[in-house]
Amino acid sequence: MTADLLPALIAILLERPIEPHNCVVTLRQVRDERLARLLHYRLAKLSDATRREHCYALLDELPEQAASELLRAPRLCQALRQGGDDGQQLATLIEAAHIAAGDEHLDDWSPLGHLWLGEAPPADTPGLTRIGRRWAGPRLACGVPIDLSLPPRLVHPSAGLRQASLPDRRRLDADRAAIDEALNLLCQTVPLGFDLYHGLVGNLVLRQEASRPHECWGATSGVVIGRVVMVNTSAATSPAMLAEALLHEAVHCALDCAELVHPLLDWERFADPAVNDTRPSPWTGNPLTPHAFIHACVVWAVLHRYWREYHARFVESPGSRERQRFIERGFAASAFMVSADHAGRFLSRTAPAIMARTREGLLEEKATV
Repeated sequence: MTADLLPALIAILLERPIEPHNCVVTLRQVRDERLARLLHYRLAKLSDATRREHCYALLDELPEQAASELLRAPRLCQALRQGGDDGQQLATLIEAAHIAAGDEHLDDWSPLGHLWLGEAPPADTPGLTRIGRRWAGPRLACGVPIDLSLPPRLVHPSAGLRQASLPDRRRLDADRAAIDEALNLLCQTVPLGFDLYHGLVGNLVLRQEASRPHECWGATSGVVIGRVVMVNTSAATSPAMLAEALLHEAVHCALDCAELVHPLLDWERFADPAVNDTRPSPWTGNPLTPHAFIHACVVWAVLHRYWREYHARFVESPGSRERQRFIERGFAASAFMVSADHAGRFLSRTAPAIMARTREGLLEEKATV
């Protein structure tokens, strides 16, 4: 059942059957195909013919691996979804991808933000190591690179950062080791969750936040599909809770990929200012827009399955039952139906079935305990 819930929900959203073992592959294909089409559309619309032809020429020369990394880069997704600069961002990214695949130098980052392409490393950037002709940042054990290219405070996603700072090398290495341990636990507990993270996360951003030093949390954004921000990783109370946070963001990435085909927001209501009205989360009390609410329904239903599997495997470990009951209370709260009724006015025709399936799945879980 654990492996079937998310594929069943993705199948409702995509409006076609999804086999659990093909879920991640299907979502990657959706993402790559949609972004590749959008890339060619954006280039075709460039008013600068010289820039357009230059970009086409560089793309034609990209090796397959470099092209795959470019499509996986959250920065490309952002440039495609926001536009507005007549292709300058696209041209910069394509040029960086082309140079990263060869031996030339450029004082810029690779599209995934894990390689510095210049001859000398940039100042105040911890974690870079000289490998051949490049300065390379660290990767997780599963291969996901850590993005070192961004400023301390982010826009997409904002991640609740107010007093943000970059981790130093010691903290960077410790956070990476902790995340590797949590992902290994996730692989043992819910293999599909690990596959989602490994297959759909383009890069990882690590930050310290001084205003909430004892809290650990993650963030994603559909504007930059595949970018996962983890804040104060060292504050996670256990590897199991850190694994929950990683799975939480991986599920958002999965939904973001599927929404490239069928958005969860009803586009006929998109211009209505009330689409951004919020209701308190039935789980955390945080304000949720209709779109954020349906994402939360899916995320918390999947996390409930995670904790059930975790309890079955590690019976003696404390906290798993309490975490399940926390999630159950959210689905049973009156605030859930208030939020569902409000959200239903702005969401797509598939949304009611998705919201219902998350609650039904949870009831099935409780019935088998």
